[in-house]
Amino acid sequence: MKGRIRFNVSTLGCRTNLAEADRMTKELEMLGLEHVTLEGNPHLCIINTCTVTQQSDRKSRHLIRQAISHTKGGEVIVTGCYADRQAELLRSIPGVTSLYRNQDKEKIVVDIRRELERWEGSL
Repeated sequence: MKGRIRFNVSTLGCRTNLAEADRMTKELEMLGLEHVTLEGNPHLCIINTCTVTQQSDRKSRHLIRQAISHTKGGEVIVTGCYADRQAELLRSIPGVTSLYRNQDKEKIVVDIRRELERWEGSL
């Protein structure tokens, strides 16, 4: 492998989302991945969205667009309440590679662990 896989977990919304993002970050670091900001051009970005207000919907869409831009063809995973409410819209956005509903968030790190070998080979 030429370098460690860089990842970013960005979150909007409630304390639950923040706690989930912190947990995912720690688990991914334990797998040997390097946590970076979006500006660090991650290979993988997880966006934990919110949809309490129209403003949070806009912020979620903006953060997703930023992630797609910064990952440069990498993995962009969207989860959270906005993913529950707007699943079809999110599936239609070029660059969103995976969508996890709230009840499936626990599967994100498990699925990433499965994909690591493939991703490492493409660095």
